[in-house]
Amino acid sequence: MKGPRPAKVIIKLAFGFFGLLGIIVAVSLISAHGYNNSNQSRKYPVTSSEWDVENGYRIAVTARVIAVDLIGQNAKFQYTVFPSASIHARNIRQSNLYELNVPVNLSFGSSYSVFEAGNPLLIQTTTLPMIGDSYLYPFDYWECQMEIYATYIPINSSQVENLPVVLQISGSPNGFDIDYHFGSLNTDNDALGTDVYLELDIHRSAATKAFAIFISSAMWMLCLSAVTLASRLWAFEKKVEPHHIMFTTSLLFALPGLRNAMPDAPDIGILLDQVCLVWGMGLQSACLLVYYARFIAATRPEGWRWSVFFGFH
Repeated sequence: MKGPRPAKVIIKLAFGFFGLLGIIVAVSLISAHGYNNSNQSRKYPVTSSEWDVENGYRIAVTARVIAVDLIGQNAKFQYTVFPSASIHARNIRQSNLYELNVPVNLSFGSSYSVFEAGNPLLIQTTTLPMIGDSYLYPFDYWECQMEIYATYIPINSSQVENLPVVLQISGSPNGFDIDYHFGSLNTDNDALGTDVYLELDIHRSAATKAFAIFISSAMWMLCLSAVTLASRLWAFEKKVEPHHIMFTTSLLFALPGLRNAMPDAPDIGILLDQVCLVWGMGLQSACLLVYYARFIAATRPEGWRWSVFFGFH
């Protein structure tokens, strides 16, 4: 028996080598993009307006998105308040925390904080609701909207006044990219709006999308390979071996686990399940029916008749 020609062997080896190299390069680029995106969100936060610590009565709120909970449909924030020189109190306790010389009430989305004069400005955490749906995973899209405003009582006064706010925000939790859009609802102050309106557009990161598409493609390729094998065995009337049935059965029960390996995959029922999982399990089930039909037919004894099987002679 003649072996394969050297030219074909070289072509196959080259195809396999460059295919493996392409997968390694693609995974490396996706990882590098995710790492650079994470670093950029930490080092280069976005700011609602310019901040001058010496310019009048105002506060700066430095916030970071630290988590996105799709099951609870909320985003978790951590923020810190920094006062301008006009409302900053001298810290007699030698603490590393800032203090205020006037009481300040801060509304951060749906949360409300009260900072008394002379008390340290501690780090705060809060959660805000999101609007969106995971049906189009991994191309699903979420929105989070909030308003940030503050009031204070000036020294030697009992009247509550609006306190201008500068918001600096950053953060892209693992698996997500966030775009920030600023606006102001109250522009009574000439220098900047006394409050900040913020809209967050939350979507999956490029790495998450690529990995989900890769797994979906792998599911389809495995299913089509099994269908091709079953079709050839049926068309050319080849003998069905037990390992054919074992392979297809294993693949049938492995598909849900492979689907759940997608990063942050929602519960079963999304569009991707209808495109990949349902079709894949249906095709595998059809292949098993073909195998069982041919296997039963091949194991039928000679002279066997349905009338004998049911007890008729």
